[in-house]
Amino acid sequence: MRKIPIKNIYYMLAYAFNALNHRDYEKLQGEDFENIYDLLASVLVRAVGSQVKMGLHREYIEEQATLSGIKGRIQINESIKAQAFIKGKLICSFDELDHNVLMNQIIKTTFIHLTKCEMLDPNVKKNIKSLMLFFTEIDTVELWSVAWDSIKFNRSNNSYKIIIDVCYLVFKGLLVNESEGFLKFATFIEDRQMSLLYEKFVLNFFKTECAAEVDAKSEFIDWYITSGESLSLLPKMKTDISLYSKKESKLLIVDTKFYPNALQANFDHRTFISGHMYQIFSYVQNSRFSSDVSGMLLYPTVDYTIDECVEISGKNIYVKTLNLNQDFEYIRKELMGICNAVIK
Repeated sequence: MRKIPIKNIYYMLAYAFNALNHRDYEKLQGEDFENIYDLLASVLVRAVGSQVKMGLHREYIEEQATLSGIKGRIQINESIKAQAFIKGKLICSFDELDHNVLMNQIIKTTFIHLTKCEMLDPNVKKNIKSLMLFFTEIDTVELWSVAWDSIKFNRSNNSYKIIIDVCYLVFKGLLVNESEGFLKFATFIEDRQMSLLYEKFVLNFFKTECAAEVDAKSEFIDWYITSGESLSLLPKMKTDISLYSKKESKLLIVDTKFYPNALQANFDHRTFISGHMYQIFSYVQNSRFSSDVSGMLLYPTVDYTIDECVEISGKNIYVKTLNLNQDFEYIRKELMGICNAVIK
């Protein structure tokens, strides 16, 4: 998938992070990027720049200090050991609002890594260094030790979501030269991260562009259990995208598959990938939607096209490709065509 134009990855990021119509990102639409890190760094510069204007996130952090008065909780044992009483002082612990929190540490560390990237545009590096002036009191963090999935977002820090997601993509592009211990960047983000980006992009495209026609969401599907007690051992079924028509009683379950090929080779015969077919058929068969339910496997492609439909047990299963190596307006038309298929 290394033939995906950088500009199209920008659009995927923009839809995935709901930033397409944000004024801070409008200028990026007209720019040509040499590599994906120029793109990610440019998105990051605008996102962090906007955050700096709003104010960096702060959290309460426990501090401990020797004071002449009382603040917070007196640490009796520590005060005795330090003989603070003799000097008329106390050791106290207290909570202080501080900018030196994990999310800001991730930003600073990511910026440092990006400035060391030889392939990065010098102007982007200059912008990064200007923003780093706001992070002088922030510590760095070992990105490999960050529990990325445990980072929580709420009303006070929700604007950091796009920032941390982009930092994560940059982090996943870091490689270590084991012989010399140097950091460098991969020529492309690994497929797992692109898979998540592709899924999020398609879902949010339908949410944004097709809101009048369909209700787009990701949802869990319960197994159609008739007997058995070991329910906890069954795997979870969660759709990538469920498209509910607002005009017709129809549901299309879309499973995005970031695979280089939509077909598998069996000797000299090529077939649909069996595991993928079983998965989408299970979703369709177990759906509680009472009316018309169909499924679709949607593969990204850059050099071939598949548009097939097969009826299994009365349910339509589609296998389609989405060509990401074309002008984004044509990508948009292909996705809108999928939406239109649901409401007809």
